Amino acid sequence: MALHRRFIRRIIVAAALSLGLGSTAQAADEIVLKFADTHPLTHFLSINGHQAFMKRVQELTGGKVKFQHFPAEQLGKEKDMLELARKGLADIVFTGAGQSSGKLPLGGGADLPGLGADVVKNTRAYQVYLNSNTLVVDEFLKMGLRPFMGFMYPPYQVLSGSKPVQKIADLKGMKIRINSPVMGSAIEALGGTPVMLTSPEVFEGLQRGTVDGTTFSYISGKSWKLEEVVKYGTVGIDVGTVASFWAINENTWKKLPDDVKQAIRKASDETSAAMAAAADKEEKGIIADWEKKGKGLYHLTAADQTEWGNKVKPAIEQWITTMEARGLPARKSVEQLWKIRAELN
Repeated sequence: MALHRRFIRRIIVAAALSLGLGSTAQAADEIVLKFADTHPLTHFLSINGHQAFMKRVQELTGGKVKFQHFPAEQLGKEKDMLELARKGLADIVFTGAGQSSGKLPLGGGADLPGLGADVVKNTRAYQVYLNSNTLVVDEFLKMGLRPFMGFMYPPYQVLSGSKPVQKIADLKGMKIRINSPVMGSAIEALGGTPVMLTSPEVFEGLQRGTVDGTTFSYISGKSWKLEEVVKYGTVGIDVGTVASFWAINENTWKKLPDDVKQAIRKASDETSAAMAAAADKEEKGIIADWEKKGKGLYHLTAADQTEWGNKVKPAIEQWITTMEARGLPARKSVEQLWKIRAELN
């Protein structure tokens, strides 16, 4: 019987350790953070974002901080990420501002078109924005979350599997996948019909004809293997972007020692900057590679860009008006980001 009890105890201890519930001595020496995201380990953001960040934190803390990583929606779907962190089922999560607009409505303003094509400066501005005293950070804190790292994708293009898109008129009647209401407003302003799909659903949507095209960066297009179903694309339009962020449960954050908080801040600044530089290089490389493979990519002229830019401007005001009708200080929130970005020029 005693042998049986010792065997059961070993099983319980092993299970506790697998869940990060070690002994008191272990807990004092080691901090284990659960990190959930939506990307496969081969995705650009996983390699240059999630994995790079975790490795850097471990380096800066001398191994004091370790991570339990749950990639590729293992812990929950994209729509579940904020709730996972809010409820403490994960300590850190990754998602996009637009995808979280139901819970963080002001956050969607970071997806608006008009910031420009400089991924490095846009990302730096967003990183500062998420770590400053801004209205968006207030939204996070009210949910029990704290943002600490941000990344701005290159301006989204239109990738199509059915027909070339070169002029605004080409979008008329096309079903275009979007991933946020902000981008939906831009597509509507251009004459397309927006269809909301998450990133993992895009390939099948194009393959089955549920959508005719998608808004995406070329980085994401490659990561989700869209070159198998995409024949055409634009280069040089700006229908908005995806502002992505990493957030930590606020209670978890408060319990962390100051040296660990400092390590997370430093790792997030370094990772965010490196990710943006890598994204800029990667985006240009994928465009060149797809053209070599015969994809019909249309590079907008300066006149084209002005025309497209003027056409989507009403979408910016529409978003602000809609948010302010709900009693939200949308213009002030967006202007906080725009001011930070303008100071980097």
